[in-house]
Amino acid sequence: MAVLPGASLMPVSVSNSADAVARAKRSSWSPSVSQEAKENQAGVGILFVEEEDPSGFVRVTVKALIEGGSAEKTGMVKSGDMVVRVGNQDVIGKPLSILRTMIPGPIGSYCRLGFLRGGVALNSNAVQEKSTYYDVQLLRQPAKNEKRKLVSGGG
Repeated sequence: MAVLPGASLMPVSVSNSADAVARAKRSSWSPSVSQEAKENQAGVGILFVEEEDPSGFVRVTVKALIEGGSAEKTGMVKSGDMVVRVGNQDVIGKPLSILRTMIPGPIGSYCRLGFLRGGVALNSNAVQEKSTYYDVQLLRQPAKNEKRKLVSGGG
């Protein structure tokens, strides 16, 4: 199970040795993105979970909301809602690893997310008839404290 707890960052240590430079080139670390820039990133207060059905189709749904986070404050996002859009991009069937690169952003900026409730996307082209689509614009903001309190999200 993979979750996206807002903006969780891993510290990166950099050495001037040729070996460290070679390792950095082989890794996903990008020297063009400073640690300071990463520290100015935040999520929208949602913990996501990735699920795969027997056919291999991937769904990313809301597991919980972070108390006081942007998503909880709207009162719209609920546990179990399936993420289907980030901004103007369809993300049905995309893994959580992709969403992790799309949702966090600069603190104080907004992220528009689209969700399905009451049903699921059967694949990238078909949605169950009883599903309800909604979208919400969420403020990217850091968690208020180190110990994030989760709320069920009403699901």
